[in-house]
Amino acid sequence: MQDTKSPKPEHHTDSGFRNLFIKNDAKSFGDMWKWKVQGDGPRGTSKERKSVPRVPVDKASLESPPAKPQVTWIGHSTVLFQMGGKTVITDPVFSDRCSPVSFAGPKRYQQPALSVSELPAVDFAVISHNHYDHLDKESVLALGKSVHWLVPLGLKSWFRDLGIQNVTELDWWQEITIGNVRFVATPTQHWSARGVLDRFETLWASWLVEIEGVRFWFGGDTGY
Repeated sequence: MQDTKSPKPEHHTDSGFRNLFIKNDAKSFGDMWKWKVQGDGPRGTSKERKSVPRVPVDKASLESPPAKPQVTWIGHSTVLFQMGGKTVITDPVFSDRCSPVSFAGPKRYQQPALSVSELPAVDFAVISHNHYDHLDKESVLALGKSVHWLVPLGLKSWFRDLGIQNVTELDWWQEITIGNVRFVATPTQHWSARGVLDRFETLWASWLVEIEGVRFWFGGDTGY
């Protein structure tokens, strides 16, 4: 009998996933340290980083958002998008460190604009990839099981291990509409890993969120 299976998508590999337009070169610790110490771009002194101005969040507007779209930047890749009576959060990270442990690892320069307890009711959360500065266990647990999580391929089991069942896993260009909210997992150039032996095993993605004809695009860590 002829095999009628559809061909594997181009970004899939036998062991996980790959970028389509850049080589999947694994970076060493030495590469990372050289980038951190010698990398281009202004980093600023500790005093300068702490002096970055902050705009107070209008919490009343968060709880009763206007009819027009409302976007609130909480910090790094954590953003609230509110429209049509729904609230979507992107890559929620509220911990002080992006690390497997709370006492070591990269520490944030600025506190988030809101704490988890100050958030309005969150309906959906989209995750771009599994790096610690985008997928934070403590923040996920704090938001809890009432949130509908949308994740790239391979991450559903991570949430299930935490006891969170309300998870939708999508490949690039797959989409789902939940109520009045449409989600599309769109391509991005990046990589994934939670440790040293699991690189490229789970997918990374950007996200299109559409509510009542208004489109919001979240790029995650795309290299486009």
